[in-house]
Amino acid sequence: IKTNMNQDCNAYYTPWSPSLNFFFSSARCINTAYDTVVYHEYGHFVDDVIGGIVNGALSEGWGDILGMYITGQPILGEGFLKGRTPNYIRHGENTYQFNAADEVHKQGEAWMGFAWKLRKNLIASLGAASGAALADALVIPVFFANARDIPAAIEAVLLRDVGEDGRSAHFRDIAAAAKSHGIELKEPRPGISASVASLPAARAVPGAGAQEQGRGFSLSRWIAGVARALADFGNG
Repeated sequence: IKTNMNQDCNAYYTPWSPSLNFFFSSARCINTAYDTVVYHEYGHFVDDVIGGIVNGALSEGWGDILGMYITGQPILGEGFLKGRTPNYIRHGENTYQFNAADEVHKQGEAWMGFAWKLRKNLIASLGAASGAALADALVIPVFFANARDIPAAIEAVLLRDVGEDGRSAHFRDIAAAAKSHGIELKEPRPGISASVASLPAARAVPGAGAQEQGRGFSLSRWIAGVARALADFGNG
């Protein structure tokens, strides 16, 4: 981890020699080594070690999701820009419509926006603790799906919600979050294995339905477990 580097208004992760790099404070931006920015760059690291960074836009969204889910609020890079309104980098309440031809950070707003709106929808339906825990259980393990793009990752979230009866218990909340970013989902039906998204399908994450997976799932414990595993790998 490198801090106070002689540049401003950015931070980055280097996959070829894993490092997190943060810049010093300037007249334009604050020192970038702080909470949501650190979580964002760490998100690239997690994405990289779980099968590599398959899609740059998806990875940008992953970094933002970790920042939002860990801090429990929708702003990425709060106060980052000095003297600007807004002064943050990105926001989970954005209205961006997914376009695969856009710049990767812009595309990433669809993935992070979907994840934040899904969390908010589930909290409204189930209450703060249960809704946040279910959002963690549906979204975070999709890291392991190594989805090819953002629509495929959203489909993988939906597939994680499909129970033994072949139905998605929270389809309405998932579909609403996806639709807010221009991605339409088809409701799964028992006995039908066709794609449930209007864009290419992801490799499904195996496992039980989300109700079962939500029990006992903790984002903080999951991140700590990944960190321990990576440390053991490095020491080996």
